[in-house]
Amino acid sequence: MIFRLVLPLALLVLPACGQEKETKVEKEEVAPKPDDAVPEAKSTKKTSALPLLTFTKEKIELDGKLVGSVTAFEKTKRLAKVDELFETMKGLRKAFREEHPGTPFPGAFLMRGDASVTMLAVKSAYQTAAYAGFPNPSIEVGGKRILASAEIPAMPDAEPKKPEGPVLSVVVGKETVRLMTRVDGVDAANIETPEGGLLEAVKARFDAKPIDCVVLYVPNDSTFGRFGKILGVLAEATGNDGTPPIVISVAEERPTPLDGGEDGKAGRLPPEVIQRTVRKNFSKFRHCYEQALLKNPKLEGRVVVKFVIGLDGKVSSVSAGGDIPDATVPSCVGKHFHDLVFPKPEGGIVTVSYPIVFSPG
Repeated sequence: MIFRLVLPLALLVLPACGQEKETKVEKEEVAPKPDDAVPEAKSTKKTSALPLLTFTKEKIELDGKLVGSVTAFEKTKRLAKVDELFETMKGLRKAFREEHPGTPFPGAFLMRGDASVTMLAVKSAYQTAAYAGFPNPSIEVGGKRILASAEIPAMPDAEPKKPEGPVLSVVVGKETVRLMTRVDGVDAANIETPEGGLLEAVKARFDAKPIDCVVLYVPNDSTFGRFGKILGVLAEATGNDGTPPIVISVAEERPTPLDGGEDGKAGRLPPEVIQRTVRKNFSKFRHCYEQALLKNPKLEGRVVVKFVIGLDGKVSSVSAGGDIPDATVPSCVGKHFHDLVFPKPEGGIVTVSYPIVFSPG
């Protein structure tokens, strides 16, 4: 939800949970074991008719053609659209539709990367692919292919689509992994586990209750190698057949209520309810950014707003920061968050951390 491409209008992204795909990529191999190594992407030789997206230590290539730079993301440290990749994949989609009129477009591609590549470059590239019409990557890990989905773009005022059943969010930390199960919009069970115990923990979740969708959140400064190993664990737990889908988020955290904090007892308010209220006011936040953009046309970055929803649904406190290099933007956005009014939470106050990324369009 924090990823924003350089398009004429600011966009947010929603997990693909509950949304139908045009076609399903066929399962080609069984999922790898958690200790399988992630292969180096030295070879761009195609082993399938699908487009092949590869990441080396310096380059992003599509079918052997240079379409982006990994090192550029290491310098900017921000998610961004990969322009050449976008135009190339958009062209592939157009060619498919011209050659196969009336045939559903699969939106599938293969993805391979060096273990040391930063996830910032990987996230930027696969989300760019999703915007170009390719939301279904098949990721090569340990000689296997793991089926996944990218987040699906949506307008800021769009109503979030609810999955039919429980959603398992997998949030990767520095040394541990958090598992958060949400049922009917309410957090039902949250645990934190060492990375080595992830497989058993995920299987236990699936044994306890059927899961409709798995959403994976990986830090931007993590590597493709660590991402691949965790993805391999999830694939083994789910059977790697696309059911339930594994959605790879561009966010590092899902926008979710945190602990109530020192000021009161922790309450409960579904994340999609919080999201809906914020989206209805998104034009105000965008205006803050557009005013700063007049001074610096290249301005971009992330604003993270932490706020408290009181028992009456009103926002009682706000703090806004982030990495955007203009302090007026988080200050302005924070003032507008003060004016938001949410439905009354159940059982106490709710503290929320909400990230937004801005880029010029």
